[in-house]
Formats: sequence, structure tokens, C-alpha cells
Amino acid sequence: MIAIPFPFVVALLLWILLIHLLVDRGETVSQGERAALFFVGACATAVTVVGLRWSLDLLVFRFLLVGVAALVPPIAWFCFSPLARPLGDRPPPPRNVLWIHGLPFVLALGLMVLRPALYLSPDFVLAIQSLSYGLALARIGLQGPDRLAAARLTDAIAVRRGILVASMVLISNAAVETAIALDFKFYGGRHAPDIVAGADGVGFVLIALAATLVRRSRPSEVSEAAEAPLPATTLAEKKNQEDPIIIRDAVDRVLTERGLYKDPDLTVNRLARATGIPARRLSSAINRLHGENISRFVNTYRIAEAKRLLTETEAPVTTILFDCGFQTKSNFNREFLRITGQSPSAYRKALSTVTEGPPPGREAPGQ
Repeated sequence: MIAIPFPFVVALLLWILLIHLLVDRGETVSQGERAALFFVGACATAVTVVGLRWSLDLLVFRFLLVGVAALVPPIAWFCFSPLARPLGDRPPPPRNVLWIHGLPFVLALGLMVLRPALYLSPDFVLAIQSLSYGLALARIGLQGPDRLAAARLTDAIAVRRGILVASMVLISNAAVETAIALDFKFYGGRHAPDIVAGADGVGFVLIALAATLVRRSRPSEVSEAAEAPLPATTLAEKKNQEDPIIIRDAVDRVLTERGLYKDPDLTVNRLARATGIPARRLSSAINRLHGENISRFVNTYRIAEAKRLLTETEAPVTTILFDCGFQTKSNFNREFLRITGQSPSAYRKALSTVTEGPPPGREAPGQ
């Protein structure tokens, strides 16, 4: 029986995933989708190189593995971090400082060249790099779904989980790189292949799956007119944008007057643009007044519309959930149950039981 090294099995799964995402991407690809696709490709390449490095042990694959491993954390950062950039927040770093992200790459390859003379392993550099990016992503994820101002509200919770998964994988990769460096120092690398096979492959799969969540969370482009802020109705409203009630009322206006809650691509940034109020201030006001994130607050409008459609129309539940701004049946059912205590079908059935009354020729019970 032919034994296939585990990293090659993982790499095959990642390449299949990448091909599936490329086929399923549609006619237009947003910047976020391109970043996620590129990241999945980087993960697939990294695991492939891992398999070649520990199967053939050629010098070229040693250098290639170090180079690819040094590129994956920055790619992860550029894939996930744009989702956490609120509208009107600090602009992206200028291009002339982006070289900082490539510094570990240069340093790790330099240590590979000078390793015989310096007795320093590039694995320690890779460990510090993975730990740094992992902690940075964890900071984003731990701040809650409203921190992901550029992600769809319906996907923010799932994307937050994806970011936390990515951060945990990078942090665990830091531990793996440290273990490999120590193994080479004290045992001549005898246990390194087992360490890699047991940790790196699974980690890259998890982080690639997390990236696919980000890919699907990026909204499509909308016109500037659709997001132009509503004019303030009074001078007081212009001057009191620190008041959470004023902020909540502004959100209510754009949701009801424009029906923005029906937009499946709605994000915190789009609400910020429509109200003319910074995203962080919107999130803080809704949390102070209602004790919930913006996603749940918007879902109350969506479920209210769903209840109306279930009551006044005979449209299928599947049609109604899309008309209300949801994208998946699971999200719709979960939010409907949370707000009403019933499933959509049970809610409609209860309404029909109340309105139908007793069948013809029979009296209602108790009469």
C-alpha cells in the first residue's frame, strides 16, 4: 500500500478548496475576495512545500519553506484586518511603510544563509512573527462583531469566529516553530518531521477555512447615492451626535425610510455612511441603549418585517427570509426563534389557527 505523507494529503484538500472557490467566485471579484483567494493559495503552497521539505530534504526546499512560512502571517493580516477598519477611522498605512511586513521574510532567509556561521535558527524569527500577527488578529476578534465594520452584519459573528481561529492557528504555529528550533538545537532535528506533520497541516486547513468565511462576508459594491447621509432634521440633531438616543433615532430613520435592513450586504460602515455618524459611535450607542450589537439590533427590524409577511402573505418562508435581508435559513430561523420564541412555520401556523376559527357547522369549544 502506498503511503502518502500527511502534508501532501492536506495540500491536496487545500488545492481542491482553492479551485472550488475560483469556480464559485462569479463574474466580479471584490478586493476582499481576491485577498482571501490569494491567502488560500498561500496556505496550499505552504503545505505543499512542507511536504517536499520533509520528504526530499533538498536545500532548495529548505529555503523555500522558510520563505513561504514568513509570508503566510502577513497575508493573513492583509486578508482579515480590512474588515475591522471603521469608516472614517485612521487610513491604511502608506505604501512606504509596508516593507515592515516583509522584514521577517528577509531576516529569516538571511539567517538561513548565515546559519552555519551564526548558529541561529530562522525558526525563532518565524515563531516571533507568527505570535505577533496572531495576537494582533486575536485583539480584533475579541472586540466583538461590531468591530468588523466592513463585514456583512449577517456574517459578522461567523467572521469573528474565523478571525479567532486564524489567530489561534498563528499562535500555535509560533509554538510549533519554537519546538522545531529547539529540536534542531538539542536533538539535531530528529523529531521535526513528526512535529510538522501533526501541527502545521491541520493549522493551515483551519486558517484557510477561516479565510473562506471572510471571502463570503465582503459585500458587493453599492452606489454612493444609496449611502448618502440623510440630512439632519434639526440643528440640535447636528450638534448632539454624542447623545445615544439621537444616534439610535438616526439609525432608525435610515433603516425605516430607506429600508436598509432589507439589504443583505448591510455593514456597520454603510450605516455609518448613511447616518453621517462614525461607526464606533454607532456601535457604542446601540450597545448602551439596548445591550446588544448592531447586528442583533438590525435583525429586530428584519424579523418584524418577516412577521408582517408571514401574517399578510402566503409567500414561502424561503422567499420571506431573503426579502427581509437574511442570506441563510439557519440565521433566519435562529434570529426568529430568539426574538419571537417560535420558528417561522410555527408562528404562521399559530396565526392560521387563531384566524380560521371553527369549521363550518361546528361551534367553537366552550360555546
